[in-house]
Amino acid sequence: PWGHINILVVTLMVMYAVWGLSLYLRTYLAQLAGHRVILDLRTDLYQHITRLSHSFFQTHQSGGIVSRLMSDIALAQNFVGSAMTAIWMDLVTCVFYIVLLFSMDRPLALASLLVFPFYLAAMKTYGRAAKRTTKEVQEALEEFSGDVQERVAGIQVVKSFAAERRESKSFFHGARGLYDLTMRSVKISALSQALTQWLTQMATLGILWYGGYRVLNGQTSPGTVPAFILLLRELYMPMNRISEMNTVLQNSLAAIDRVFEIFDIQPDVQEKPGAQKLGRLKGRITFVKVTFGYEEN
Repeated sequence: PWGHINILVVTLMVMYAVWGLSLYLRTYLAQLAGHRVILDLRTDLYQHITRLSHSFFQTHQSGGIVSRLMSDIALAQNFVGSAMTAIWMDLVTCVFYIVLLFSMDRPLALASLLVFPFYLAAMKTYGRAAKRTTKEVQEALEEFSGDVQERVAGIQVVKSFAAERRESKSFFHGARGLYDLTMRSVKISALSQALTQWLTQMATLGILWYGGYRVLNGQTSPGTVPAFILLLRELYMPMNRISEMNTVLQNSLAAIDRVFEIFDIQPDVQEKPGAQKLGRLKGRITFVKVTFGYEEN
C-alpha cells in the first residue's frame, strides 16, 4: 500500500538525517581533538625549547627548530585527527561485515579471510618503510629549512660578495635532495596501495571461483554467491582504507618520534635539589661585601 511506502521513505529520511549528523559530529570532534592536542603539544615543546641551554641553540639551526615546531607537529596531527579515528571506525565496520558473511555461508567466509594475513604482512612491511622514509624526509626538511633561514637572514652578505648564483645552486641541490626523499616516500605509499588493491581483486576472483564450485555441487544457492561478493566488496573497502591510513599513521609516528627527541634533551644547567624559589623581585640590587680596585704594578 501507498501508506507503507510513505512510512518507509520517512523512516529512511530520518535514518539519513541521523547518519548525516553523526558524520558531522565524527568529523568535527575528531578534528577538534587533533587540533587541541597539537596546540598543547606545540606550546609545551616551545616552552621546553626556551628552557634549554645555549649549547642546544649552538648545535641546532634556528630553521631546523622551527621545522620541528611547525612541520613535524603538523604531520603528527594526523595521528589524532584522521588516522586513529578512521582506523577504529573501519575496524568496527570490518567486524560487522565479517559477522554478516559468516551468517550467510561459513565456508565462503572462511575462504574470504585467507587474504587477511597478506594484508597484515603488507601493512607491516610498508609501514616500517614509510616510517623510516618519513623520518629521513623530515630530517632533510629540518636541515634544508635551517640553511634557507640562514641564507635569507644573511642575504646582505650574499649580495655584497655577488654570490647569488652560488647560493641558488646550493639551494637547488638541497631542494633536489628533499625532492628525491619525498618521491621515495610517495613510491612506498603507491606500492602499498597497489598491492592492497591487487589483493582485493584476487580475493574476489578466488571467492567467485570457490563459490561457483559450491553452487555446481549443490552446497549453496546460486543467489548466495552474488550477494556474498557484493558484501565482500564492502568488507574490503574499509580494509583498503586501513592500509592507506597505516601509511599516514606511520608518517605521524615518525614525526612524533622527532618531536619527543627534543623533549628528551635536558638543559645542561639543572636546578639544585631543594633550591629555594626566587620570590618577587623588588627591582634594585644591593652589593654586600663587594670591593673593586686596580692591582698596583
